[in-house]
Amino acid sequence: MREGWRETTLGDVFQIERERRDPRQLPPSTPYVGLEHLVPMSPTPSWGAIAASVSSSVTPFRADDILFGRLRPYLRKVAIASKPGVCSPELLVLRGAPNKILPGYLYALVSSAAVLERCVAVSAGSRMPRTSASDLAAVPVLLPPLGEQRRIVDLIGAVDEAIQAAEQARGRAGSARANLIRDWFASADALPKSLGEVTSVLQGSPLVKTLQGQQSGPVPWYKIADMTRPGNEFGYTRAETMVASEVIARNNGNILPRGTIVFPRVGAAVLTEKKRILDTAGACDENHLAIAPSDSLVPGYTLAFFENFPLASLVQSGAVPSLNQGLVRQIPIPIPPVPEQVELAEVTMAMRESERELTCCKLALAILRSALLSELLSGDHEIPASYDAVMG
Repeated sequence: MREGWRETTLGDVFQIERERRDPRQLPPSTPYVGLEHLVPMSPTPSWGAIAASVSSSVTPFRADDILFGRLRPYLRKVAIASKPGVCSPELLVLRGAPNKILPGYLYALVSSAAVLERCVAVSAGSRMPRTSASDLAAVPVLLPPLGEQRRIVDLIGAVDEAIQAAEQARGRAGSARANLIRDWFASADALPKSLGEVTSVLQGSPLVKTLQGQQSGPVPWYKIADMTRPGNEFGYTRAETMVASEVIARNNGNILPRGTIVFPRVGAAVLTEKKRILDTAGACDENHLAIAPSDSLVPGYTLAFFENFPLASLVQSGAVPSLNQGLVRQIPIPIPPVPEQVELAEVTMAMRESERELTCCKLALAILRSALLSELLSGDHEIPASYDAVMG
């Protein structure tokens, strides 16, 4: 360990705000931050909510306090407040000790992989694991001098800004694609037909043709978890490989041909955001609906239509919410000439690919940040004092 660094615990460098307030006694416009307002691996909360929107007790925080998501710490929800406000008790409010630690360095520490993995390991509860304030305070860390803290904060802050820039660019690209699709269908003058007239809308087992007698080797198997995995937000659905007999046992062995659009039947948010076009033949489970390809509909055009159509409005409530298959068949869809469909499909697919590349860029930067931060927090690599001149 280099000169000036010392071993300590997080509890030595922060105090936890334990005050609770009744939001009804606060100015209604007081900023409020809940766990849902923290974005994984982002230092900035989603501002916009106010104290008037909540009724249970809240914890006050100041500018430069760290907001640590104690519920399910593996979600990596940690942020640094840029202004005062109040937050949910599910967030621990950490305030750095003056003259010991910079706010940005405290954020770097508690958002590091080592600290978060320690919190995950000691979290109490199986279904709703939580990190206690005492467990977080007991995590061992290395503390460098303030000058070295400042250099580390500057380097990591630059990577954080790049991550946020990539996310903002992805958001703008997604909005541009959504606006293009909305405007296209708003001005479409092609004769609409019901979806059931021009293609097959199928659920679970009665898809196109069975595997029995058709294929005996491994086949791709698409399941609902593959449609909602955060790391698979764009592109094709991942598929497990299962032998045909297993697929038949679980799903009557039905094949999805290339060009089929598959989306889950459960959950409104998933229906509106997580549709997929499959590029290989395979099978899907009973929790999906499938739009089979046809001569009248180009798959990419059909996908663009469903990104514009409010499928969530067709979800039926119940013990297991599901999409009404009959109503899906009745959806009117404009049927322009195939070349026009191909044009829209190609443009939107190219835009979707740009979004995917920006997502990959963001993930690569997040991996870089984690590795860089681990090295810097170890105390093994010195950032020279001459870096201060660059910062200035």
